[in-house]
Amino acid sequence: PGTFKNPIQVSNWDQFDAAFRDKNVDQIVLNNDIDVTGGRNKVFDNRGISRTVEITSTENNRYTMNFGNHFMSLWDNAQNGSDQGWNIIIKNVDIKSTDDTYSPIFTRDVSVKNSKKDTIIYDNVNFDGHQFSRTDAANIVLAGTVNINSVLESGDYAAIDAYSFKVADGANVTLNVREDSKFNHNTTEYRWGNTGVRTWYNDGNDAVVIGSGATFRFNSN
Repeated sequence: PGTFKNPIQVSNWDQFDAAFRDKNVDQIVLNNDIDVTGGRNKVFDNRGISRTVEITSTENNRYTMNFGNHFMSLWDNAQNGSDQGWNIIIKNVDIKSTDDTYSPIFTRDVSVKNSKKDTIIYDNVNFDGHQFSRTDAANIVLAGTVNINSVLESGDYAAIDAYSFKVADGANVTLNVREDSKFNHNTTEYRWGNTGVRTWYNDGNDAVVIGSGATFRFNSN
């Protein structure tokens, strides 16, 4: 959106949490680095109603969301009975994560029917961690300049899981993927642990799209 009806500035996790759960908030503006605290998973099921919401830094600044081993889990409760899916835009924000099982935004607790309505857009984002996106049935869009540094272990599915994966027109995306030294190639439980991008359920022509004038660099070891 060009303008926002109810933007709110936040400086810590509790304020961010309250803003994300507030169905009236359509823009969350970081005015400080955010360290995610509390229980390991952050479940947005009842108060976090699906909608369009942008997460960004204050003008002329760039802040970091450090998830550590925490993650944000979206649930069916937020969008059951509604045609309105999530449209989450993360713009001009850096993301760090140490969790080797869940990505910072995790939608596998959302049914495929609902999740296919969901889009997560990363615009001018840098990421350092394990799985950048473990969504299975959500649509992932990378826009602007995006740098992803992903270290995969045997428990990781892929650097990016999605229903569809798109590099927007004119975007400049670099995906660096390397295996952790303790990666176990003999494991059978996690078969996709050495994948850069994997799309699920989608056999259509829009499963993977590289936009006009876009650059997508995939560097692996």
